[in-house]
Amino acid sequence: MAAGGKASAKERAAREARERARLYEARLEHHRAQSRRRRRDNIVATSVAAVVIAGAIGGQALFYSVGPGAATLHSGAAAAAREC
Repeated sequence: MAAGGKASAKERAAREARERARLYEARLEHHRAQSRRRRRDNIVATSVAAVVIAGAIGGQALFYSVGPGAATLHSGAAAAAREC
């Protein structure tokens, strides 16, 4: 019976070691997946921010060159131009 007890203790230790190894691999894979997701999320956020900033700059440029904010000749400048 003593020999059977040692064998079962060895089996139990081996089983526990396999379980620890399985959990360790699962933690590693979870960490890798989180790292990939963080990288992907950062790339998406940076891309969206760049598009928003480019849109804001483009909108400002259009507003001040073509839209209601565009420079026009004022009446004083037009009168001075007519006098010449």
